[in-house]
Amino acid sequence: MKIALALLLTLQSLVFAQSTIEVSDENGSKAGHCKYRGPKEDETSKVKCQDSIDESVIEKIVNQLVDEDFPKLKDVKLVIKYFKSDAYYLATWVKPLHIFKKPSKREYILKINKNLFNCPPPPKALKAIMAHELQHIRDYTHMKAIKLLGLLKDVGLSKKKRAKYERATDEAVMEMGYAKGIKGYRLWIYPLLSPKDLETKKRFYWTPKEVDTWLESNTDRFPQKQ
Repeated sequence: MKIALALLLTLQSLVFAQSTIEVSDENGSKAGHCKYRGPKEDETSKVKCQDSIDESVIEKIVNQLVDEDFPKLKDVKLVIKYFKSDAYYLATWVKPLHIFKKPSKREYILKINKNLFNCPPPPKALKAIMAHELQHIRDYTHMKAIKLLGLLKDVGLSKKKRAKYERATDEAVMEMGYAKGIKGYRLWIYPLLSPKDLETKKRFYWTPKEVDTWLESNTDRFPQKQ
C-alpha cells in the first residue's frame, strides 16, 4: 500500500509539473493533468475580460451542470476548493487516499484558481469548461483504482494518450450541447499563450476551427444548448 501510494504521488507530481509547463487544458485533469495557466497581470489586456465573478457564480454553474447533465454526481462527494496561483486555473482529481476506495465512497475534487475571478471567460465558455471538468470527474467515478492509476500514468507520460483523452473529453461535452462554449473558451485563452504553448493547446484540445467543422456535421444529431 505504501509503495502504491508513493508511486501515485510521484506520478501526480509529474503530471502537475508537465501540465503547468505545457498549459494543458484543462481544463480539466487527473491530479492536475487538466490544468490551465492563468493570465499574468500584463497579459489581461490581450483578452476581453468579462465582469468579475466570485465563488457563488462558480458554485451556481457547477450545481446547474450537475442537475442538467451530470445527475449521477449527486451520489458522490464533490468538493470545490479554491486557491491562488500563477500556474494554472482548473484541475480535477480524486483525494489521494481515496483512490483505493470504491468509486461511490471517494471524495472528488474540483480546484478553481481565484485569479480566474478577476478576468473570467465569457459565461457560456465558463460553463462549457466547467462541463469539461465535470466530465473528467464522471470518468473517475467509473474507474477502479488500477484504471485510475493507469490513466494518471498515460496522461503523465504519453502526449499522444493525453491528447486522445482530452480531445475525447471535449467531444463528449460538445455532444452535450456545449460546443460553442468550448470554442469560446479556446478563443479566450489563446491570446494568453506563448507560441509554443499555443501549439501544445491546439494539439491536445479541439480548436475553434475544428469545433466549427464538427458543428456543421453534428448539430442535427447533438442539438446545442448555447
